[in-house]
Amino acid sequence: MLSKEYIKWVAKAIIAMAALFTLLASYSGLDIFQAIFCSITYTSATILLANTYSTFVKYIKTPQASLIITTAVQIISCAILYAAATLTYIVTISECLQILPMILIFGTMLWVIFSGQIKKEGEELEESQQQHIQKNSYTPTPATEGILNQVSVKEGSQIHIIETDNIEYIQSYGDYVYIFSNGNKFLKESTMKTLEATLPAQFIRVHRSFIVNSSMIARIEQYGKESYHLHLKKGTCIKASASGYKTLKQYLSI
Repeated sequence: MLSKEYIKWVAKAIIAMAALFTLLASYSGLDIFQAIFCSITYTSATILLANTYSTFVKYIKTPQASLIITTAVQIISCAILYAAATLTYIVTISECLQILPMILIFGTMLWVIFSGQIKKEGEELEESQQQHIQKNSYTPTPATEGILNQVSVKEGSQIHIIETDNIEYIQSYGDYVYIFSNGNKFLKESTMKTLEATLPAQFIRVHRSFIVNSSMIARIEQYGKESYHLHLKKGTCIKASASGYKTLKQYLSI
């Protein structure tokens, strides 16, 4: 029996091929057979790259890395189309060059949609795993040895000492984190996992990208089916996943 994931990718491929075929057949000047050939070749290459991308999407942390990957995907997919056209003589080189701008625009839009869906599915899977681990296992504990009361951040020749009580929230940024405190933002070389383990109990991991100081929360609003918005006392709004909200709810006893 075919897996749901496989069927999903096949459905995406068929929809993308149909969309590109319609575009090429209507506006490129190619005949129907050439449009079918280009649609199948280019979309298949993009789908295969998207499937590969899904295996390491969790390591893509910065917009710059996403831009580089998007550019690389377009280059590879167009190169595959060009090579296939050259070998089969179905589409001439001049015709390939003629449809290139149209292919690049369509391909970029297609990749943005695919990569966004892959990233969202990856986040949902990670949050589901986190929820499974945390289910019925959260017990607030008092501060013990190793729990931080202050966080130090080196900035050039300066070292900032930040009281944990003044930290509003922390946001992940690759191998770094941003610490938001008293209207200031500090970049620290650390991981969310490390800080989560060493900060006082009122700091809750509400999302894969956010740790919030629960004492700074003014109100909580549901946003969508399984996500929430946390409105902090100083006006900032951050998002919480379903599993993160559950942990926060248990800590606050609500």
